[in-house]
Amino acid sequence: MGKKNFPKGKKIVDYSAKVITRTENPDSDYVLKVGDGRYLDSKDTSNYVGRYINDGRGRSNNVRFTKGTRIYTKNDRKIVPIYTTKVIKPNTELKLNYGRTYW
Repeated sequence: MGKKNFPKGKKIVDYSAKVITRTENPDSDYVLKVGDGRYLDSKDTSNYVGRYINDGRGRSNNVRFTKGTRIYTKNDRKIVPIYTTKVIKPNTELKLNYGRTYW
């Protein structure tokens, strides 16, 4: 991750996809539900590194998606920012809550 700490509440990385769909892709492990039946499918490997963040399954989560499922467009891609929930030291794996519906 780098050589310095990331403070709590700082944007650290993006989750990205080319399209938003109304149906979940059963052939992808990188689908993010972003509210009211919309999905970002980050299956395309050209996506931002946010697609590789694992679920911490509890207390080890240290990042979160933007509150309110804020989505914006950048370079023809749909973006959901990911923020730190605590201070993150260098070389620490990023982990977030995938939600109850994932498991």
